Amino acid sequence: LKEAELRHNGGRLGPVGALIVTEVLLGLLDADPMSYRSVYPIWTPTLADSEGNFGIADLLRFAGVVK
Repeated sequence: LKEAELRHNGGRLGPVGALIVTEVLLGLLDADPMSYRSVYPIWTPTLADSEGNFGIADLLRFAGVVK
């Protein structure tokens, strides 16, 4: 949180904080034998752009939550 405060006035996570959150979420998914990552381990995302980028905003647009 100190990193977020110093880099972005607390408005968003910095690179280390984002990595920690990501690793925790992936660890939870990997520990769940019924998660999509466990059931289909060879799956790769197909909605990424030509450079392989796909973020939360893209997911929300795909889900129809935002335009």
